[in-house]
Amino acid sequence: MKNYKSYICYILDIDEETLEFVLEKSKYHTFKVPKHSGGYRTISAPDDKLKYVQEKLNDYINHNYEFLDCLYGFVRGRSIVDNAKTHQKAKYILNIDLKDYFPSIHYGRVRGVFSSPPFNLDLNVASTLAKIACFQNSLPQGAPSSPAISNMVCYRLDKKMLNFCSKHNVKYTRYADDITLSSNEPFPELLVTRTSDNLVVLGKYLRKIIESNGFTINESKTNYSWNNERKEVTGLIINERVNIKKVYLKELRALLNNCEKHGTYETAKRYFKVKCDYKTEYNKHSTLIRNFFKVIEGKLNFVGMVRGKDDLVYQKYLKQYQNIIKKNEF
Repeated sequence: MKNYKSYICYILDIDEETLEFVLEKSKYHTFKVPKHSGGYRTISAPDDKLKYVQEKLNDYINHNYEFLDCLYGFVRGRSIVDNAKTHQKAKYILNIDLKDYFPSIHYGRVRGVFSSPPFNLDLNVASTLAKIACFQNSLPQGAPSSPAISNMVCYRLDKKMLNFCSKHNVKYTRYADDITLSSNEPFPELLVTRTSDNLVVLGKYLRKIIESNGFTINESKTNYSWNNERKEVTGLIINERVNIKKVYLKELRALLNNCEKHGTYETAKRYFKVKCDYKTEYNKHSTLIRNFFKVIEGKLNFVGMVRGKDDLVYQKYLKQYQNIIKKNEF
């Protein structure tokens, strides 16, 4: 295709000047954020123009690609709660975590999905879209187009898992790098076993499906639970109803109580581990509190999404938060 760049501008609804800029001059800001499980996660955030084009690419994908029903992460209209409800009250749960999920998806795999059905794009177009989407030869965690592209790349993995699980009356879902299998009957040994010392051993064929699709299993996060054990799916409890871990609610309650007891500014400093005193600089002081309020609102919204907006616990914490806001008007 001679005018492949013009075609890219057409399908993404951008001008050629913007395309040339992101291909030649765009940069990423890379930083690390702590994981709940320990260690750090590397985030590569694109500059504003590249982010804009990646958002356009994400829109293009969502308008032209039909995601499998087993996918719940990064699919419009589906949530972490929907994923958990699929396995609600199951007697046997197997959780598998994919290690280095985004970094495992390299440039060639991204180019391949754009040159294959349903897109069937010219190789120059597919290569350029892959260049827009990738950073240092893989999908960056922090780019708005990475989640949808990762789901497309995982199509073969998901289809193989679905076919394998259906033969054994097992439900299968995936939320990004979190794979969940569930059943009301014990899993056959070719799927998983648990030794007398609680070591979880995945079946060879199940392991082969995952590894042959270019992913590595995070052995430390593999979990197989049954009988009356507490069962989790992507961090949510699913034994009787889909619910939030008690420790999450305890942490939120502690943050709100500390705001009332020690003041929002001091609580925010402790939360963000800020050592210097911003009180003499109004703008920095207010920015710190506003960022802290975003954290609280995110946690409150999560409680409301999982437990429902009519839930008494949610209503109690929401009212407490609203009273704190009134005391911190800028």
